[in-house]
Amino acid sequence: MPKYDRQANGYRVFVGGVDPRVGKVDIEQEFERFGPIADVWVARNPPGFAFIVFKYAEDADRAVRRMDGSRPFGSRLRVEHAVNNKTANR
Repeated sequence: MPKYDRQANGYRVFVGGVDPRVGKVDIEQEFERFGPIADVWVARNPPGFAFIVFKYAEDADRAVRRMDGSRPFGSRLRVEHAVNNKTANR
């Protein structure tokens, strides 16, 4: 279930299993078919994951359902709704 992230101004999705050669543009192009994207951040140190911020909850949910377990870049992706650790433990 997507939760609105005020700081990101949208609905954040975690993407794990990202090949280190995959960049921000690659992620945007693969995920924009689900709806408008507000932001993409790709980890570089350590590599292997990214966060995508969708403007709408239904788009984030659709991306999670359709992309989890997919292999658009060769390796299997783990795609799930992001959890804000600062508020998750309260």
